[in-house]
Amino acid sequence: MFHQTVFTEQFFEVDFDQEEGRLRFGPVHKSAAARIHQILQDFDLTTGADNRIRIIPVSAELARIEVYGQNVSGYFAEGDGLEASEETLDAFVLHACPKNYPVSLHGYYYPDDETRINTVMTAVHDGVSVRWSRLRNRLRDGTCLCISTPTELTVVS
Repeated sequence: MFHQTVFTEQFFEVDFDQEEGRLRFGPVHKSAAARIHQILQDFDLTTGADNRIRIIPVSAELARIEVYGQNVSGYFAEGDGLEASEETLDAFVLHACPKNYPVSLHGYYYPDDETRINTVMTAVHDGVSVRWSRLRNRLRDGTCLCISTPTELTVVS
């Protein structure tokens, strides 16, 4: 693996010395975080390295989950290995995340030694439906290619 540092349009530094993927998701209710393995199983979701999930408290009531590892793809996958469907993610967010509060997923993985795929997703739910904003880009050879562009996300007060 070669060393390359890139600053993306979102102004975060990318260091290609890293070989593992990462997924950071939250906040979730602390009660959901305490049962995250069972909840992921209930929704047939995986991070790619569920046995390495860490729970990070962010307040008295909320936490986020983080996982790093070789099989982490930077997004939630379903049991068949494909990226989780919007319906599955909606159900997961409605179950585990606070109402009317932005929830974010930040992740990345390396499909090869010269490429990094970044995923940034934000969700807000009102207890009934979930609205998403998504951004995915590919970094290779010092250039950033937007794979999907964000849509406007309205936070309900």
